Formats: sequence, C-alpha cells, structure tokens
Amino acid sequence: MSPTPAASDDTSGVDARELAENLRVAISRLVRAVRAQSAGLPRAHTEALAQLDADGAQTIAQLAIRRGVRHQGMSRAVAELEQNGFVSRAPNPADRRGFVISLTEQGRAALERGRDMRRDVLARAIVERLDGEEQELLRRVPDLLRRITP
Repeated sequence: MSPTPAASDDTSGVDARELAENLRVAISRLVRAVRAQSAGLPRAHTEALAQLDADGAQTIAQLAIRRGVRHQGMSRAVAELEQNGFVSRAPNPADRRGFVISLTEQGRAALERGRDMRRDVLARAIVERLDGEEQELLRRVPDLLRRITP
C-alpha cells in the first residue's frame, strides 16, 4: 500500500511526514512543559472538569468513555472533585439508580484558574524567549493548526 499523496508530496521542500513528526514532538514538549510549570489540579481532574464544561452534565460512565479511561478511575476522580465542591451529583432522570455529574461554579472557577496559569506560563515564555519577528510568526500558528485539525 502506497502512502497518500498528501503525506508524501514534497511541494514546499519539506517532507510532510517529517514536518508532522517535528510538530508532534514540539507540541507534546510544549504541553508537558506548560503543565509542569503551572501548579493546579491533577490532569485527570482538569480533563473531567473541561469535559463537563464543554458538554454539560453527564454520568460517570459517559465521562469515562469520552475521556478514554476506566469507570473506576473516573468514579474516584469525580468523588475527589465532589469533595472539593467542583462538581455536584443529581439523580439521573433517565436511570433512577444513577447520577448525573455537573460542574459547579467553584469547579468552573478552578478550571479557569488552571487555564489562566497555563496561559500565563506560555505568554511569559513567548515574551522572554522570542523576538518580535518570531512572535509575529507565531501569531499565525493557531489558525494553521485549526485548519489541519480533523
């Protein structure tokens, strides 16, 4: 089976697969570095809160499936989030035995604080490590990444 033309065409002097790998590595390193420098909630908690923020109230099973984790792990994370007042449980109208989990205002505020910390870490690095021309070039990157995101 031959590679797809888009992956193997070399129209700009850069092999698309090599560029893709370089981007993947750089983005992964960037995400890890920003997370490490911004104290906040554990990743599993942040991801659960973000899922609730994006999609609204859900069952633990729905959260686990959407996050690609085991039900037990998500149940533990939800219990910890509930203890901190970041989520609340309500009876599931579709299943009397279950609950739906909702993001509280306190949870939304914690999620936003984490986002603000990560944004500040990245903004500081941009200002401190890149000159004006490099910053201007970087301004185009988010749009380009959105255009290639399936």
